[in-house]
Amino acid sequence: MITERSDRVWESWRQASEKFDYFVAGLSTALTAFVAGGLPTTKPTTGATILEVASAIVLCVAVGLSIERIRANVTSLAVGHRSLYYNEARGRLVALLAEGGGPQMINESTGEIFPTADAPKKIDAYTRTIEELEPQSARWTKRGERAYTLRDLALLVGLGLYVGARVWKAFA
Repeated sequence: MITERSDRVWESWRQASEKFDYFVAGLSTALTAFVAGGLPTTKPTTGATILEVASAIVLCVAVGLSIERIRANVTSLAVGHRSLYYNEARGRLVALLAEGGGPQMINESTGEIFPTADAPKKIDAYTRTIEELEPQSARWTKRGERAYTLRDLALLVGLGLYVGARVWKAFA
């Protein structure tokens, strides 16, 4: 029961997080287009225009970081899926080996048929694969978190530069 509730809560959080990431990516893109659309086509000569150009550049970085955040989350989910698959396959194989059986085994979680003598080798192979996936999962999770932080910082700086440029123009 607890696992089902935990899974539902995690799935709800994941969906909300994805929606938020897509929203922020769209907002970043729209804000970048708005700022860049108002830039002059000539060389910037005033301080306010230079701030607007800097704002557009920083907002472009925010768009790139938004995409990187989404990419890191998708890759992290893929690595998590592979890890779960190999953990389930290994667990079922260990259970089948403990039950004993005939000359061949069928791993119901994977549909794989193989000689019983090969089961320990397969368990070791699954374990090695799981161990290889753990650092990948940590790396992609950290990469997504870093992109999240940097994206938000770039959005704030870009917006601040734009507001500063507009205020400067108003009082110049």
